[in-house]
Amino acid sequence: MASSKLTEGGQGLQAGASVIKENSQKVAEGSGKFTEGANKLAKGTEELSDGLRELNSGSNALYNGGVSELNQGADALTQGGEKLAEGSSKLTEGTGQLKDGIEEFHNEGISRISEEVQNSDLDIAEIIDLKDELVKLAKDNKSFSGISEDMDGNLKFIMKLKG
Repeated sequence: MASSKLTEGGQGLQAGASVIKENSQKVAEGSGKFTEGANKLAKGTEELSDGLRELNSGSNALYNGGVSELNQGADALTQGGEKLAEGSSKLTEGTGQLKDGIEEFHNEGISRISEEVQNSDLDIAEIIDLKDELVKLAKDNKSFSGISEDMDGNLKFIMKLKG
């Protein structure tokens, strides 16, 4: 009986040792996977840290350089808008002066000339006919008093009108 219990106990011990051996292999595999995961976590943490440093550097550059450049651009845009408004105002003023000048030219120049022509007793058709005849005479003649054949000349008439 004692020997059977001893045999039974030896078999139980052997079965327990088998389970421990099997489970120790699983622990070794699990610990390898844990180590591999821990290494990946460490590498990911390092990459995250590098990315955060780069983000911090970029945001500083944007704040220090980009925002300043944006402010300068906005200031230039504001100044350009002010110059545009000033130029527009001058253009409006100049357009008003041009309108006044054109009205004065019309009232004191063109209208007066038109009135003079309408109120005159000049016969425009007769004046044009007279001008055409004088031009023809000037082309046909080379001098008032005549010139020899070996000489060249030309003749011009000056027409003076009343008015």
